[in-house]
Amino acid sequence: MEWIYKGNSVTTLPENAVGFTYCIINNQTQKQYIGKKQLYSHTTKKVPGRKNRKHTIKESNWRDYYGSNDTLLEEIAVLGEENFTREILQFYNSKKNLTYAEVELQFKLDVLYAKFPDGTKKFYNQNILGKFFPEKEN
Repeated sequence: MEWIYKGNSVTTLPENAVGFTYCIINNQTQKQYIGKKQLYSHTTKKVPGRKNRKHTIKESNWRDYYGSNDTLLEEIAVLGEENFTREILQFYNSKKNLTYAEVELQFKLDVLYAKFPDGTKKFYNQNILGKFFPEKEN
């Protein structure tokens, strides 16, 4: 399954982009997941005989990434990738802007509480930033 950005398949990345916000849509139910993905990982390794550490930059697994939500990943495994659409919403040039945009979008779309007319949840998201959770229903 490919990533789509503005109606086109994504094969190359914009220069200076560090990540993107995305939406994964279940094409059968229209249920969605809103998240972010960083494009590169930065690591440091201690090198014997050197005072400074070696810094390396490696491309992330963004091409094969399907989100971090267990329910979403289970449904993709059962229904197949062909029943889902991965859409890049926007690219960002800094990690701070990327995180802010993800959180802002999740709050604007009300990912924790939004429901379809039949009462089922509209989003797979179960929390925002690992800090905000829906209130428990009695």
